[in-house]
Amino acid sequence: MAVQDDRIRAALVLMLEDDPVNGARCLAELGDRRGVADLASALDRLLLAPIADCDVCAGEHLRAIASAVRVLGGSLSEEQRVKIDHVLERAEAQWVRFEDPLASPRVLRALDRRDARPGRNDPCHAISKPTNGTRGTEAASAARARSANPT
Repeated sequence: MAVQDDRIRAALVLMLEDDPVNGARCLAELGDRRGVADLASALDRLLLAPIADCDVCAGEHLRAIASAVRVLGGSLSEEQRVKIDHVLERAEAQWVRFEDPLASPRVLRALDRRDARPGRNDPCHAISKPTNGTRGTEAASAARARSANPT
């Protein structure tokens, strides 16, 4: 970013307290290397007292901050990496695994039966065939009119 305004950086650092994911992303986009120290302190704070309500969300916060630190040219200490890995392991245990619905034979058969998609220059809808020497749309209108007035 071309503009380096300390007020913007200060606002983004404050954002880390309530919304670590977006605060970290915005600091990384700002590109100010001074943000590395702020991100590192936010990371340490979240490792001690997470604001997330579960380990999955805490892991998301920590990943976002760690990524922003790397984008800005900083690095994490080995202690920080170990603590982040511990949170991510706990988060992984909380994920509920579901069977992939696309792997079921019923869904695969349904996907096989689908009609081929139209080509690039093909019409995207079926055109009704002309009947009684009229065009397709006129034939459809005539059929509707006949069914509405059965005289």
